[in-house]
Amino acid sequence: MNCPKCKTHTLVRSNLTKGLPASECSTCRGKWLNFSDYLSWQQQSGKVSDTETIGGEFEDTSDAMICPCCTKLLSKYKVSANLPFILDQCGRCHGIWFDKNEWESISTNGLATKLHLFFTEHWQKNVKKELSDQRIVEIFKKKFGAENYEKLTEVKSWLNQQSDKAAMLAFLREVN
Repeated sequence: MNCPKCKTHTLVRSNLTKGLPASECSTCRGKWLNFSDYLSWQQQSGKVSDTETIGGEFEDTSDAMICPCCTKLLSKYKVSANLPFILDQCGRCHGIWFDKNEWESISTNGLATKLHLFFTEHWQKNVKKELSDQRIVEIFKKKFGAENYEKLTEVKSWLNQQSDKAAMLAFLREVN
């Protein structure tokens, strides 16, 4: 089985973690995970890692990649608005390609046992909403400045707790 990224190097058997077999490319350090192996491990494991951020460089592949098992094109999926990479999955056999450091980041961030959810419409919709919310915050911070943005978020939070919020908003709009 050849590496979907390097295309010519053979993948060798390894483990992503104890009890979870995978195949790894010795050149690009990417890893291929058979989905059936993951499901077996996930059912046996049932535990989630502690959440913390892992450093490291990620080398996402922008080129189209072919599944090393069934030769179907791999589809790209964003894992989280807070993780700077995408995963590639086969739509036929559901195998997953991890570029260098991606599995380690997923595992370290406590997401290893949720891997099967990343490729669902619901998960992807939530990731898109998170990204959209982050962009809105960036736009307002740029428009108002970071300090004014923080003050405005405090006022907004306070205002949302008031029973006469509508009257207060009307007052703010009408009074010069």
